[in-house]
Amino acid sequence: MFNPPAIGAYDEEAHLRAVLTEDGHFIKGQRGGLVAHPAVSMLRAVVAEVTKLEGLCALNPSDRGRLGLAESRAESVIDELLRKRGG
Repeated sequence: MFNPPAIGAYDEEAHLRAVLTEDGHFIKGQRGGLVAHPAVSMLRAVVAEVTKLEGLCALNPSDRGRLGLAESRAESVIDELLRKRGG
């Protein structure tokens, strides 16, 4: 069965967010001080990957424009009336 990469990335993002919610963003380091939880940097990497994949799928207006898939504007009511009048 085909599993698009974005699906796995969304799952991983949700898992990392859950880990950070449970453990917190900082943990005790080897020398006893607080250090960033390893999941913080992992989450940053996953979010960057998800953002890149969403861009490739043209999920926002700027990506659609960049890919030449800009939304076409619906004809305005005034334009439609003028067209029907022949003007």
